Amino acid sequence: MKNWIFLLLIIITPAVYAAAEVTFSPLKPIYYVGECVDLKLQENLQAASRFDRVDLWTAVQLPDSTVLFMTPLAFTPFSLSPQPFRLSLESTKRRHDILDFEVIRGLAGKYTFFAAYVFEDQNPLDDATAFQSNLAQVTTILSDEPPATPVIDCVAVLSQPFDLVATAGDASVRISWGSVAGASSYVVYWRDSSGSSDKVPMPTTSYMHTGLTNGINYSYWITAVDSSGNEGVESITVAAIPTASAVALSAPVVISATPTDSQIVFSWQAMASAAAYIVYWQATDGGNDSFSISDTVFTHGGLTNGMQYTYWVTAISATGLESVASSSLNATPQATASITRVAGEAFRDNLRDGGQGPEMVVIPAGSFRMGDIQGGGYSDELPVHQVNIAYQFAMGISEVTVGEFRQFVEATGYRTEAEREDGCWVWNDGEWGEKGDANWNNPYFSQTNEHPVVCISWNDAVSYTEWLSEQTGQEYRLP
Repeated sequence: MKNWIFLLLIIITPAVYAAAEVTFSPLKPIYYVGECVDLKLQENLQAASRFDRVDLWTAVQLPDSTVLFMTPLAFTPFSLSPQPFRLSLESTKRRHDILDFEVIRGLAGKYTFFAAYVFEDQNPLDDATAFQSNLAQVTTILSDEPPATPVIDCVAVLSQPFDLVATAGDASVRISWGSVAGASSYVVYWRDSSGSSDKVPMPTTSYMHTGLTNGINYSYWITAVDSSGNEGVESITVAAIPTASAVALSAPVVISATPTDSQIVFSWQAMASAAAYIVYWQATDGGNDSFSISDTVFTHGGLTNGMQYTYWVTAISATGLESVASSSLNATPQATASITRVAGEAFRDNLRDGGQGPEMVVIPAGSFRMGDIQGGGYSDELPVHQVNIAYQFAMGISEVTVGEFRQFVEATGYRTEAEREDGCWVWNDGEWGEKGDANWNNPYFSQTNEHPVVCISWNDAVSYTEWLSEQTGQEYRLP
């Protein structure tokens, strides 16, 4: 077999025929584990030539110098003999797939591929005069080492995430890892000792896995994802066992959810024992997510104006324990004209359908101490604590009046819960009365439009604020 290659090299010289009649596609000088080698052979004859009838033969010389005859393996359909050409060479321009595979360990070494035309029915292994073409030849080296850039299924991918840490909490595990250059997101894989498993896409380098079973072992590993959606090399696997907390953490106290144009600022009181917080949000269209932050203010941008968003927050201890959830707040971002108001300024918003909303006054941002600051108060006035108002807001100067609520009722046909259910007691003409009595006026109107409206439930009041929000483009809510 070695003699065949030797004969090819000494008998077939490129100087005899200037144009290459068979050529290989180029190969890289070296291929690493995971990369793909794709070798093709091109027949360049495009018209009848000096040949009457020839065969195409190929061979490969292995790293140990062994030569393998390749034609029966390389072409489709497979044949036990070389492929003969037609008598006419008018349409012999062809392209053959010689090699297409992924490099694996154990194949290291130098590989040389050869191809040439030979006389029909002659064998170049025992007859060197059979050759009719200049020799095509290409060489490459296969390596047992991985490339500098990781490769999976022949595609260059991102490196594996490092510094993976799993911190167990009560029915939860917090996962964090270092960022990977070029990553647009990550995928967190997990599996527990019972056999359950899943994966979770994450835009950040941390993930709080909640709702777990205490005492069960959970394993985690991470991949980085590039902008094309290709996952990179898997990280090492870490494990954690969630354990019931001996001391339950208190829920954070929320302060406000303040909407602006395409944005909502959600804030809460700081907790001395909290190492971080997790903000959860959900939109009416079903969108939801959570974010781990160290601050007590979460600015949520890029939102849809007119859509309601709900927010709540939990605290994370230094050991990774997550508290129970805070109360939730709703907010609806709205596109509004830029209006600058000063503290103490009174105003009324115009209603879309005509008229004006209730009179409001601007209250500035600031701080005050809330509670029994002078002593001698009730227990529910303690402890005294600092309250910070991060943004100015407006509040109604007086209670909602009969006239203001009447606008809502007449515009929408709304019926209060008192009307729909059991009624309520009202003061009318100096006497108390209830629905059905002679002194009953109606369930929500007293004598004049200037009186405070009565017989209004919480749900009635919320419905009124939602109508004001829709009419003015501002967010109205109860204090």
